[in-house]
Amino acid sequence: MNRKFCLTLWTVVIVGTVPASAAWDRAWMKNLNSDVVAQFEIALRRGETKAKNCFQLLQMPKRGAVRMSVVVDGNRGRITEAAVQAPYADSIVENCLKRGFIGEIVSPFDGPPRKVMVTFDP
Repeated sequence: MNRKFCLTLWTVVIVGTVPASAAWDRAWMKNLNSDVVAQFEIALRRGETKAKNCFQLLQMPKRGAVRMSVVVDGNRGRITEAAVQAPYADSIVENCLKRGFIGEIVSPFDGPPRKVMVTFDP
């Protein structure tokens, strides 16, 4: 019982301290459990943090906001696909940006895979 309490407390602390700089479409989440939504938001923030490191790692100049679509598979509990839009599509940073999100773990949910648009400043 104490373990569950600590896990819940840890989740609340992370949600409360991680800045929400990315924007994404939350409309499809309205019927999901609040814990699933919170965990999904954490996964997107982790992906964003990893993706932001791509520019420094590859010494790529920043040319505006990063716009991506990610596919979340609720049955697998993971982000399974990512696509980068202009101006970073077909650039050396594209695959790095995708890897930042693909594989991130989310709480499983019922329903078909969902495509979510993500926008953030590099």
